[in-house]
Amino acid sequence: MGITAASPFKAYAAKEEMPAGAVIPSWGRSIAVPDKMPRAWFFFIDKAPEANWEHDCAYVFVDGSSGRMEIRPDNRPPDLLDRLETVFPEKS
Repeated sequence: MGITAASPFKAYAAKEEMPAGAVIPSWGRSIAVPDKMPRAWFFFIDKAPEANWEHDCAYVFVDGSSGRMEIRPDNRPPDLLDRLETVFPEKS
C-alpha cells in the first residue's frame, strides 16, 4: 500500500537521532537501527491509524549524515509510540 497526500496516514518521529544498533522494541520482537548508519533519525508511519493493529506500517531510518533512507515494512507499532512526536498530520 503506497502513501499519497490523500492517504489517511500518521507519521511520527523520534525526538533525537539514534545510534547504529539501537533497539526499538515492537510487540514481541525488536527492530534495530541499521548498522550502516552511525546515527539515524527514526520515523514511524502508520498507514491505517483508525484501525486496530497488525495492519500496514513502516519503520523509516534516515542517515543523519547522508540523508540515505532505509524503509522496513511491518504490521506492528513500536512499543515507544507514545514517546514519539506526531509530525503528520500537523497538530492544530
